[in-house]
Amino acid sequence: DDAAVRRCIAAARAAGATALTLTGGEVLARAEALDWIDAARCAGFRAVEVRTSGRLLALPAAAERVVAAGATHVGVELLGGDAAAHDLLVGQPGAFSRAIRALRNCRAAGASTRVVVPVLRPSYRGLSALVRRALPLGVSGFDFISVPGPDRDAHPLLPHPALAAARVREALTLIQAARRRATTMAMTACLLEAH
Repeated sequence: DDAAVRRCIAAARAAGATALTLTGGEVLARAEALDWIDAARCAGFRAVEVRTSGRLLALPAAAERVVAAGATHVGVELLGGDAAAHDLLVGQPGAFSRAIRALRNCRAAGASTRVVVPVLRPSYRGLSALVRRALPLGVSGFDFISVPGPDRDAHPLLPHPALAAARVREALTLIQAARRRATTMAMTACLLEAH
């Protein structure tokens, strides 16, 4: 609830944190989201990131409100490098177009933008294409997220880690050549080799 989030913001800042990411479901769908962003900035966080599907930021005015509230960074989730792959996984026609507009709108409003990429079986082969599509949008970086856990290999949406890592390495090479930042989460370091 609102009070619990505010307590977490205060506790994180008291512990010395200087950056905060608001995520979980569609955080911007919460009525208090702009207040939480403002509370984080007022508490002294130098960076406040919002992670989103982009659906609610496809209109320039919405992106401007989020940045005016204090968001310094916006991470938009892309599930594929084109509309066909992304929209299929989201289950909503036009979702890719809205996510791309959100990236453009947030950057135009003054936020640093990142692409959040869940590494999924239906789209992991196209990670390099996704990076090529996103780089011209001026994004500052990419976050590749693999889902950990013992059931990963049996899950229909999750690729085998070794197969996915090869595609992530290709994407990381493109990102490094473009001098952008990248992170990987829940990926075995030895599979990423020199990266």
